[in-house]
Amino acid sequence: MSLSVVTLQQHHLQEAARLVLKGYDSQRETVSASPCRCDSLELIETRLRGLLDRFPGAAALRGDKLVGFAQGTAVPSLHGRRSAYVPEWGHAADANPIPIYQAMYDYLAPWWMQEGCRSHVVTLFCRSGDVICEMFHCGFGMVVIDAVRDLSPVEGNVAKIQIREACPGDIGVLLEFEENLTEHLASAPIFRRGGKPPDADEVDRLLRDPGHLYLLACEHRQVLGYMRFGPKEAGSLQPFIDDKSVACTGAYVRSGVRRRGVGAALLAGAFDWARRAGYERCTVDFESANVFARRFWLKHFDPITCSLARHIGETAGPKVNREVSTMGDRP
Repeated sequence: MSLSVVTLQQHHLQEAARLVLKGYDSQRETVSASPCRCDSLELIETRLRGLLDRFPGAAALRGDKLVGFAQGTAVPSLHGRRSAYVPEWGHAADANPIPIYQAMYDYLAPWWMQEGCRSHVVTLFCRSGDVICEMFHCGFGMVVIDAVRDLSPVEGNVAKIQIREACPGDIGVLLEFEENLTEHLASAPIFRRGGKPPDADEVDRLLRDPGHLYLLACEHRQVLGYMRFGPKEAGSLQPFIDDKSVACTGAYVRSGVRRRGVGAALLAGAFDWARRAGYERCTVDFESANVFARRFWLKHFDPITCSLARHIGETAGPKVNREVSTMGDRP
């Protein structure tokens, strides 16, 4: 039966949410630390409904059966540009996904361009290897990786140094490390521009919030590095992550003491705190171009999603592909 692509409608959303959960369940088989959310079907459907009237979506059909969908949103500034963004819960496909994704992107891309979105970003489950490869062939590149792990003891080289919780008296050194992290992310080869470190008031607020944690690694009265943690709302993998998940939202180790196990020692200290607080897992997201960070996080965490981006030059026009328009109605 031939494949057709039409505009995503309200009556498609329940089956679309089921397709997302089917893909997530497949991902959970490879990453055991992933949580099981019994209420995710309703959450996903609600989130999709919130996007449907604001941005064009695609439904891939074989006959009357929904075999794939994609629903994104416009983000005013993502990677410095107005972007069309499709989250991991905003797309899915049944068996033989590659032609489905090809057809949906062919359908949606001209309309994203007409909306002024010259950057196209999509987050996929890492088990979707064939689809990720196809996106690479379509001009996308990896930009961010999301990962998760349980709170079992940290293995490998763990430095024997002091790990302590930061206090209001540490605001000065925390501001220094937050500035260092921002500068590092803006440097080659990462080039993440536009980020601003938290100011003193924000750091003080986080220090006093029992749901957040700043940890410091210290040796001979010198602070070697820090990590910042917060509740699930501060992290990635929504709406799958549950209340038993804590997110690592920032980390930096001085360049002169890297590879000594400082980061692993900070993780070990954080996991002690997280277990006492009743958490069961930790999430983190990082730029794939951040080579040192990527090596560290993937040594200790399992990747679960990756975000791919395609930036289209200013000379390319938003002309609609007339061949694709015969496949179904346009948004």
